[in-house]
Formats: sequence, C-alpha cells, structure tokens
Amino acid sequence: MAPDLAAVGRDAARQQTAHLVAALPSAPAVWCSGLRKRYGGQHAVEDVSLEVGRGEVVGLLGPNGAARPPSSRCCSAWSAPTRAR
Repeated sequence: MAPDLAAVGRDAARQQTAHLVAALPSAPAVWCSGLRKRYGGQHAVEDVSLEVGRGEVVGLLGPNGAARPPSSRCCSAWSAPTRAR
C-alpha cells in the first residue's frame, strides 16, 4: 500500500508551523490599552485594556451578555479606534 502523500505533506506543514510558532518571542498575540471607539456621539467602547496570549481563545461580552464587535474589530485592525495607547 502506497503512503498517502497528502497526509505526509500535511504532517510536514504542521511540524514546520509548530517549529515557527515555537521560535516566536513570548509577546502577547493581541494587546491593547485604553481602547475607545465612538460613532458620532455614541460611545461603543470606553477605556478597554486587554492582553491575549498565543494559543488563548477569548470572547468579549458586554454587561448585558452581548458580544462586543467594535472591540474585536479595533483589536484586529478591521476598524480604527478613536483612541488607544
């Protein structure tokens, strides 16, 4: 039986990716401080600070349990913050 070349290629790619990730500095994957986003006079985000390490999975929820898309958009550079440090 011949080896599954696609599986061999995937395994090699996974090993190469793991090697590259291990070589990265131990800096956080996402970091923001004092994040603020306004739409006109409406405050969507006010003074949010967070740090997410590599490999962590984080969900952002507001006080009413709703997701916070403006925060995640600003942290991922999909939207420019009004202010951040």
